[in-house]
Amino acid sequence: MKHLPVFVTNIALAVCQIALVAAFGSWSVFPNLFLIVVVWFVLNHQAKEGFITAIFGGLFMDLYSGHLLGIGALGLIVLWFVLMFVSSEFFSREATLPLLISFVIFSSVFFQAIMVFQINVLHFFFNEVQPVEINSILIFRQILAILANLLLLYPLSALLRRILKNSHEPQPF
Repeated sequence: MKHLPVFVTNIALAVCQIALVAAFGSWSVFPNLFLIVVVWFVLNHQAKEGFITAIFGGLFMDLYSGHLLGIGALGLIVLWFVLMFVSSEFFSREATLPLLISFVIFSSVFFQAIMVFQINVLHFFFNEVQPVEINSILIFRQILAILANLLLLYPLSALLRRILKNSHEPQPF
């Protein structure tokens, strides 16, 4: 029951992610709500919640997008490990908005690099998927995706803070 708000939040994120993909789909730019939430959890010292969100969000993105199952989950888990290392070594207090902004920018680029690397490795060894080449269109889409993530960062951060603050208060029987 302790992690129930996190599971409910992940389900709500999945529904919102589907709605955002439909809204931004014509531009081929997809904000990644799960990435934003993983960054938020890590920077607010809620490691378990961030790991749960990384697994659920990655598997959900794989199922919804039609990628090979586990590519997105592995990408978010690797990102979670890197963020955990960096935040535990260098930051000891809760995240401020400028810190969140910088980590979301870094995470967006790093996650995309992990995804491109995984797909190219799978192509090299199994020849099952098309390789991804880094070109100006991919870079332009990445910049737009970062801007979309930043646009959603503050409302999502405020919503998470409110939901999880209410869930940690003792509930009367």
